[in-house]
Amino acid sequence: AGPTELLDALLSCVKHARKAVYDPAATVLGQALASLGGSAAADKLPACEENVFKYLSELSMSDYTQAGTSRLLVLLDHLSEGYPRLLELRGRLLAVWARSKLLEVHGDG
Repeated sequence: AGPTELLDALLSCVKHARKAVYDPAATVLGQALASLGGSAAADKLPACEENVFKYLSELSMSDYTQAGTSRLLVLLDHLSEGYPRLLELRGRLLAVWARSKLLEVHGDG
């Protein structure tokens, strides 16, 4: 299996319903994205970023429950730990979303 197949497999684990699966998968996927950027397969990175971004964007627009928001914040935290560039994609859309959700919970102070 090549790097894109590995990333696709990790992304499918990130989509899993159980936190015990998606939590560590997000950490490994972030690290894998970072590794891909410095490898011979770096040309595959934009498509992989797009797949991850698309999933996270769909999740942010489809599950407005507290559990859904918590899940997305956990995913963003773990993914960006290894691959902070994820928060900068598409005009920092995911970073802005995360900030707005955190402000809803914690306020502006």
